[in-house]
Amino acid sequence: MDSFVSSRQHHLQNAIVRDFGSVQEFRHAFFRTAQRGGKNDCVWFLVAPDGALKITLTKRRYIPKGSVLLCVDLWDSGRISFTPESNDQKIRRHWRAIDWNTVALRYDALMLRVPHYPAP
Repeated sequence: MDSFVSSRQHHLQNAIVRDFGSVQEFRHAFFRTAQRGGKNDCVWFLVAPDGALKITLTKRRYIPKGSVLLCVDLWDSGRISFTPESNDQKIRRHWRAIDWNTVALRYDALMLRVPHYPAP
């Protein structure tokens, strides 16, 4: 998520600032969590049952409790790579490919369905 935010991303950005302090802190938290992961892990960005945004790491694609907004699969055994890629490089590549408008639309749709979550 860049410093420029489309109108679709406004509610998501407000929720990120509410729960992480800033978009930059959210990005750092996401990368720190992903860097702890191994090749069979997934990093999840989700709305927890209490309504807070969370970043969590699971083994072997186990889905955590909450409503998933984004999942980054760190699993790399299923593809052939001719150049070794560090976990950090893989995370950065995934990060650049995220369509934040889609993530924001998922967040907005969830907020419409579950009105008891805290407002951003």
